[in-house]
Amino acid sequence: MTEPDGRVNPLRRPENRFHAAPALQCTCGGDCQKCHIAVDNTEPCYEIFQEVMKDLGTLQEAGLFAVAHGPSRCGKTSLLNRCATSAARALNAQGVQAREISLAHVGQSPDLTTKQRVVMVGRRLAIEAAKTQDVFDSGRYTAPADSGDEPPTLEEYMRAVGDAVLDGHVLIVRTPRAEQATEVAQYWSGTSRKLLIFAETTAVNLPHIPEQPVGEAHPLRLNLGILKRGDVAEFARSRIHVPGCGRTFPDLDIGALETFYGDPPMVTIGAVQKLLYNIYEHYLHNPWPDGNIIRAEDLWRYVRENPEGQEG
Repeated sequence: MTEPDGRVNPLRRPENRFHAAPALQCTCGGDCQKCHIAVDNTEPCYEIFQEVMKDLGTLQEAGLFAVAHGPSRCGKTSLLNRCATSAARALNAQGVQAREISLAHVGQSPDLTTKQRVVMVGRRLAIEAAKTQDVFDSGRYTAPADSGDEPPTLEEYMRAVGDAVLDGHVLIVRTPRAEQATEVAQYWSGTSRKLLIFAETTAVNLPHIPEQPVGEAHPLRLNLGILKRGDVAEFARSRIHVPGCGRTFPDLDIGALETFYGDPPMVTIGAVQKLLYNIYEHYLHNPWPDGNIIRAEDLWRYVRENPEGQEG
C-alpha cells in the first residue's frame, strides 16, 4: 500500500492497491462502530436488521429476504456485507451453523434476459450449496424437473435447496445485483426455510415488501439514498484524520470539501469516496499542494483537469 517514497493513499483497499476501499466497510475485518460510519440511512438500516436478527429461531425455520434499495454507489453492497457478517456471527454464537454463498457475479452478461439470469442463479445456488457438505445433505436434495423447453424456476431451485439444508444449519446467500423489480420479486418469492437471502437493486417500482412476515420468509427492505448535511465531513474525517495524515499523505480541508458538494450535498457516499480516492492517487505521483493540505482550489483544479475523476 505504500509507494517507494513512503506516500500512501488512505482510501486504498488494503488487500488490493488498485481499488478503493468500500466506503462503509469495516477496515479491521470485523463489525465495529469505528469503521462503519453513520452516514445517510446506514445506521438506522443496520439497527432494523439487528432487531430482526433477535428472532434467530424463526429466521432459521422460516428464512429471511433482505433487499437494499437505492441509487448507484450509495453503500448497498457495504451494508449487506455488514448484515451478512453479523448474521453469520449471531447464528454461529447460538449454535446454528451458517455458511455463506456468494452469487454476486453470476449472470452478469447484458445479453441475458431476466428469466435466463434468475434460472442461472438458481442452478448455481444448487451447485454451490452441494459443496457445503457440513450444511447441505445431497441425499435430501430433489432437483427440480427440467423439461428442456421450460427450465425450473428460481423459486423451485431455492425451495429445493432449502429443503436439503440440515437441521440446525443455515445458508446465507448473496444474490447478483437485481436490475429489474421483477427479479427482486422472484428472489423474495423463492426465499424459504433455512435460507437468508441478501439482494440489492437500483430498480424503481419495487414490489410491496411489508414490514411484517407474510407466509414463511421474513421480508426486510433497507432503503439508502444520498448523503445528508454533515455526512460528507463525517466520512472524510474518518478516512483522512488517521495516522500518517500530513506525513504520508496530504491533509484535507474538510470545510472546502463540504463547500465543493454543497449544502445539503446531492451526492452518494460512493461518489465522495471515488473522488477522494482519485485525488489521493494523483498526489502519490505529483507534488503535494501548498502547505501539505488539499484546499478548495486544489479540489477544483483536479476536477477541471480530470473530469472523469469525479464521476459516480
